[in-house]
Amino acid sequence: MGTVRRAIKKDAHAALKGHWGTAVLITLLTLVVSFALGLFEGAVPLMLGAPGFFASLAQSANPWEAALDCAPWFLLFTALMGLLSLIFVAPMAVGTADWYMGRSEGQQQDVSHIFWPFGCKKFWGSMVLFVATYLITLFWEILFLALPVGLIGYGVYSLYYLNLDPLVQTLTITGILAAALFLLVLLFFLAVFLSRYSLAVYLMGKRYAKGPLGALRMSARITKGHCFETFWFGLSFLPWMLLNGLVVPMFYTLPYLQMSFALYTRYLVELEEKARTPMTLPAFGEGPALLDELHAEQPAPEAEAPAPQVDEVVEEVEAEVVEDSAEEPRILEEAIMENNQPEEVPML
Repeated sequence: MGTVRRAIKKDAHAALKGHWGTAVLITLLTLVVSFALGLFEGAVPLMLGAPGFFASLAQSANPWEAALDCAPWFLLFTALMGLLSLIFVAPMAVGTADWYMGRSEGQQQDVSHIFWPFGCKKFWGSMVLFVATYLITLFWEILFLALPVGLIGYGVYSLYYLNLDPLVQTLTITGILAAALFLLVLLFFLAVFLSRYSLAVYLMGKRYAKGPLGALRMSARITKGHCFETFWFGLSFLPWMLLNGLVVPMFYTLPYLQMSFALYTRYLVELEEKARTPMTLPAFGEGPALLDELHAEQPAPEAEAPAPQVDEVVEEVEAEVVEDSAEEPRILEEAIMENNQPEEVPML
């Protein structure tokens, strides 16, 4: 996997060569949209004179009562902002992923390509994809984490609200620490498992033309047996992602990350097809291409013995016929001589 990962990252740099300006502009547009939505979400409560949910809890003498009073408003506002974000962010994410997928094939596309889902049925499909991904993630999070979170919560509740003996308190604290460790282990396996859906957004574009559910199924299929590799591939960008806190490096790390994942998606798709013909992923720059290295690891097919030429076969048959025809008179003469020999008459 290390060789493949290095080859993909090398090809990602080469694919972006000469197109960094477009990639940076796409990144800037997506960040501006996200920042505007966040700013709007924070400004609306201030304009309406309604404090935020957590601010209401901090200012109230009875947090539980304040939570019940603020919960309906908070949930409604959160749902509306989530819908607004979905309308803008989801189609742009699909369009951006398709721009990187096209660039990985050498296509020349301008910035406006990231808006193409807004004018077709992919607009609705992109929103379905994001909602389905959220629901699937929520389901597996509950399945993986419900037990350790419940144990930790019950342990903390017991320590604060129940009069426990010192021995029981010690055992409870030990149980909380064990549950926390178990939670960390489950979080790791959950992240590895959920990586099987991380490539769906790249499969909804024009190259593979999958619907939202079809993209999720295809993503799970091509990553089957490669979930840990996919997780580790994303984790290898962590040092670069940490630099995003400085904002400016974001205009390098995000295009680099998305191009790498576009190439990685194509790699897994073609790997699943198990094609022995030269794969279509182009080699940018010098050195062996990623998929040439992949085929170099496969055993070469055994060479078949060359078929005999038709003329050689005819000559061999004619030679056998001549030998048989020359041998038949000799056998006949020997038989006649044996029959003409006089029989010996026994003496009395």
